[in-house]
Amino acid sequence: MIFMIEAIEIIDLTDVLYSGLILIFLIIQGYIDIKKKEISIRLCFAAAVVFFTLRIGLILFYTRNKEEISFLTGLLPGVGMLLLSFITRGKIGFGDGLVIIVMGILMPVKRIIYIILTALFLVSVIGWAMIILGKIKRNKEIPFVPEILISTVFWIIEGVM
Repeated sequence: MIFMIEAIEIIDLTDVLYSGLILIFLIIQGYIDIKKKEISIRLCFAAAVVFFTLRIGLILFYTRNKEEISFLTGLLPGVGMLLLSFITRGKIGFGDGLVIIVMGILMPVKRIIYIILTALFLVSVIGWAMIILGKIKRNKEIPFVPEILISTVFWIIEGVM
């Protein structure tokens, strides 16, 4: 049949769509994080609704792969970050955990963990460099979403996305 789309093509297209949506979300949140030193909870909520609706719709109407319901495991790293935020009394940002949860709607847990670990490496290198150069003091907060954005772009280029 001419109009038949193979499952592999749909998966590739959904990966491109998911990556594009996440990058747009991270660019906006990163800008807000740098300028206001906060995360937009409204944007997180709106993106979560859109991403969840899109993900469920694609599972039900296109891939028909009921096993994909396990995508909810992608939320676990973000939930873990929220718990760490409560345990550390905000030393780890609550908003950063929300951003990771929203990303987890469209990404598998393994990708999210790669992104978090790369972002943690980046923020530590940037933080230490800024401390050594005298730009910030040791207890200064550093926006984390820009590092999440950079690490997401890195993993997209590496082909892990």
